[in-house]
Formats: sequence, structure tokens, C-alpha cells
Amino acid sequence: MIANESCWNCCLNTALRRAKALPMPPGKTEEMLAEIRRAADDCTGCESAPAMSAILTAVMKKYADVDDQYVEPKRRFNELMLNLEDRIANEVMASEDPLTRAVQYAMAGNYIDFGALDVVTEDKLMEILAGSSKISLSPKTLDRLKNDLISQKRLIYITDNCGEIVMDKILIRLIRQMNPELDVTILVRGMPIHNDATVEDAAFVGLSDIAPVIGNGTCAPGTPLDGSLIVPEGIRDLLGGADICISKGQGNFESLHGSGLNIYYMFLCKCTAFMDRFGMEQFAGVMVNERNVILRH
Repeated sequence: MIANESCWNCCLNTALRRAKALPMPPGKTEEMLAEIRRAADDCTGCESAPAMSAILTAVMKKYADVDDQYVEPKRRFNELMLNLEDRIANEVMASEDPLTRAVQYAMAGNYIDFGALDVVTEDKLMEILAGSSKISLSPKTLDRLKNDLISQKRLIYITDNCGEIVMDKILIRLIRQMNPELDVTILVRGMPIHNDATVEDAAFVGLSDIAPVIGNGTCAPGTPLDGSLIVPEGIRDLLGGADICISKGQGNFESLHGSGLNIYYMFLCKCTAFMDRFGMEQFAGVMVNERNVILRH
């Protein structure tokens, strides 16, 4: 079992819920549900929640086109955020501290997570975006991020969800203005999983127009450096050679924390496990550096 029992239960229950929603004959559904439960029992302590999620999704893919569940919501939220892009970008650039506002908006966009949340609504997204200026950021961490962005040479920006990547686009564009000499590479998921962004999604929102975009080579909703779904050696080398990384979302935190790399994690606490780890309420924002993360549990 993965280290956190609540994560194990959440991964299993989410997979079962998604599987029951697939259009299949009842007999096949029961066969699939049984196989999902067996696969969950086989997940061991070396598997992170993102890896377990990918393993259970692979079982579902044997029976049905799971990716089709997310085609419409991915498109809808990408288009929704694209419609907001110019207004938010103008607000960011007109603010007294553009970096702070761009980071806050990038973190607010992390709400669009069909893997961690049972329900994602446009109304709640608008509420979180409208309140993004209240997302608390550590001045010390923000200053360190700004200094790194100005002084370092290679940045890897690790994305998370569709829709959210439009807010990432605003932040990355600002970063390139701050340091035109900074070598920026954007890392997306290697294969479709939940509503996570792929190379195709990045192209759809124009993210690939501002920096090179590559897939991470794995089907996990994260960037696993160990376990059964490890990213390819070339991706590990890319991350290891970066002076600075920005990592979006809970799944990337779960799979990258402990690496010792100079990673700035940015996400909203969406599930009980993360709320407990950081001692925060649901949808509170977290921006921490890998080298000084302090977990409550």
C-alpha cells in the first residue's frame, strides 16, 4: 500500500467512480471493477498516488476509451481560460508587482483538476480567480524565486492541468521578459491522463509558441523519478541539469518531493491529505521551495 492510506483509498474510489461512469455492459463493468480492486491491492509502498492512479487508469483502458471522458472538459476549460487571458495578462502587467500577481493567477488555475476533485465548476473557478490576490505568498520564497529567475540560466516549467496552462502561459511570458537570456523548457504529460495537459493541449493554447514543450514520457499524473512509472533517463537528465524548476500541482509535488532539486512548487490544497500536510483549508495556495519544505504531517 502507498504510504498514506487516505491517498490509497482516494485513488481507488476515484478509479471506481470513473469506471462506473463508462458506457459498458453490466457484466463487463463488474469484471473491470474487480480488476481495478486487485490492481489497487498490488500497489506497494514504492508507488506514489500519481503512480497508483496511472496503474488503475491502465486497467480501465483495457475495457474502454477512458481518455474520451476528458476530451470535452479539457477543450471547454482551455477555451474558457483563453477568453480570459488578455484581461488577466493586462491586469498582471498593470499591477505594482507583476510577478506576484502572475504567480497567484497560476496557482488559482490549479483548481481545474478532475483528478483530485469530484466536481469542477466554472462558477467555483471564477470565484477562485476573483480572489486570487488574497493567495498568501511567503515574501522570502518569492524573493528567492525572483532572484533565481533573474540570475539563473536554465528553467524547467512543469505543468499540470488544461485551462490552468493558460495562466502558466502568462507567468512564463513574464519570466521571459524578466530574463530574456533564460533558457525555458516546458514539461507536460507524456500521455493523456485525467485532464492533465499534453503536448497537443499546450499547442492548442499557444504555450508552445513561447517556449519549447516536451512530454515527460510517462502516463502518470505527475513526474515520477522512482517507482514503476519512472520518467525516461533523458527527462531525468533534463531536470537534473536545470538551475531552477517551477512545478505545478499536487501530483508533481508528490512525485518530485525529496529530489533535492531547486524546485518551486505551486498548487492549491484540494484534498484532505494536502490540507493535513500543510495545515491549510481547501483551496488555500502553497508556494514552497523543495529545499525548505516543512510538512505538518
